[in-house]
Amino acid sequence: MAKGWTGSSEAHARAGAVGGRVVRARYGNEYLAEIGAKGGEKISRDREHMREIGRKGGNAVALKYGKEHFKKLGALGGNARSETRE
Repeated sequence: MAKGWTGSSEAHARAGAVGGRVVRARYGNEYLAEIGAKGGEKISRDREHMREIGRKGGNAVALKYGKEHFKKLGALGGNARSETRE
């Protein structure tokens, strides 16, 4: 007998979406937000993992926009803050 998921990744995604909708209907959005926050808090403690995903994101942005994008951001300095941050 096979262990784990043996179906396609698309079927797996559909099954997960159905499960998410059931949990949301039963417990509400606040419950899901609480679970997400706990998971995010735990994963953010892994500094090496955070460095790795930051590096991957930076490389993806560099490929998409080029190195000039980072030069422009650097030239803006502290003025490059988002509107939502104070």
